[in-house]
Amino acid sequence: MNLDTIVAAAKAVKLPLRGHAAKEALQRYLLTQLQNDGLLIDVGFIGGTALRLLHRLPRYSEDFDFIWKNPAAEANLGKWVKSLERALRKLDVVAHVHSKRLEKEDAKVRKRFFVVYLLAESPAFRPFAERGLQISFEIDLDPPAHTEGETKTLTIGGNQVTIPTLTLPALMAGKLHILLTRRDREKGRDWF
Repeated sequence: MNLDTIVAAAKAVKLPLRGHAAKEALQRYLLTQLQNDGLLIDVGFIGGTALRLLHRLPRYSEDFDFIWKNPAAEANLGKWVKSLERALRKLDVVAHVHSKRLEKEDAKVRKRFFVVYLLAESPAFRPFAERGLQISFEIDLDPPAHTEGETKTLTIGGNQVTIPTLTLPALMAGKLHILLTRRDREKGRDWF
């Protein structure tokens, strides 16, 4: 996959959706790179983007959500940042990547997670994403216990990419949890 592939994905849809289509093409490319760098081994892909890419949910998604599945291994944020920067350099786009480790209380549950914010800029994106393509990655370091996992295979740019995820019922339970607990920052896409 290259920059032309991302631009072609954007041009294949109507103008108002081009930024979303380009972001999804970039998301697919980044999943491939994360798998190639061995960074998907200890995580499970969850949330709206997992539902979109793995189960064909008919709406675009904004970001990547993962759960950390291996408490014996250290979640190395630096490896994720380096992998994403390297992937964006291969596309020859200007990359802005920053990260932080967070701890907060959400619905009376203490959460530890890290977030990577990514902005990819290129003159090729300007017709449909003037400020570039933005994607955030959130990895929950203390996920709920007893989640049932599985792997799915996606074909991305002619390559088979194995994605660890949760079962569809577990993914839907996560979405229901968000609907029931996210009262202060409810998002319309959570209802879809």
